[in-house]
Amino acid sequence: VKCCHSTSQINEKCLDLHEKGKKKKGSARPKNQARTFFAGETLKAPSSSACPYYNKSGIKRFKDMILCEAENIEALASIGKEMETCSYYASRASLKEAELIAIPYTSLLHQGTRQSLDISVEGAIVIIDEAHNIATTMNDINSTSVRRIDFIKSHTLLANYHKRYARKLKPKNRLYIEQIMILCRRFQKFLQKGKENSKKDSTLTCEEFRLQSSTDQINLFKVCNYFVAAGLKKKLK
Repeated sequence: VKCCHSTSQINEKCLDLHEKGKKKKGSARPKNQARTFFAGETLKAPSSSACPYYNKSGIKRFKDMILCEAENIEALASIGKEMETCSYYASRASLKEAELIAIPYTSLLHQGTRQSLDISVEGAIVIIDEAHNIATTMNDINSTSVRRIDFIKSHTLLANYHKRYARKLKPKNRLYIEQIMILCRRFQKFLQKGKENSKKDSTLTCEEFRLQSSTDQINLFKVCNYFVAAGLKKKLK
């Protein structure tokens, strides 16, 4: 988790650790584990989370401490280390009760990030420092770089998933997965043509790109919403 450089990466890694913790809790008791009996009942050994720093009692103590006085991010990290508690999740737990919240541009301006952090700007006073950077930040938030090999790998993962679960998938889900596979093929062909033509960098409108990549007949908004709602990213790992 310490190696993660963005909120989304931290969220994904922490969620993976939580899932591992749930699996451990649901796993069978080892044969050599002793049983403790009390009043005719079996006492289960206390379950441990996959992340040793994620514990409810520590998070509560951390939250009570930082709500008393505004702290900067370095101070929060130091407090978390001293208390051996996850300062990231403890800070998130205090958001609903906090009167002052300092967050990066990306967490404020990106709707998905705000929702994941459970932050609402309704009825709040928003103060933006260095506001001249907003245009650049918005551009960065809604931009990404993809390579032809990324589409090839994605298509391979989707094809394997489709083949394995074809009989279990509902017709609607199967249709969306097939559409995503079509998009991967056409996008990688579009990039291949550009490479063969050796053209210089160019800028296209969304409509021009869709026409040139032959994807104008697929509703990209519906496909994107399905991809997120179905959690395909985790299923394809």
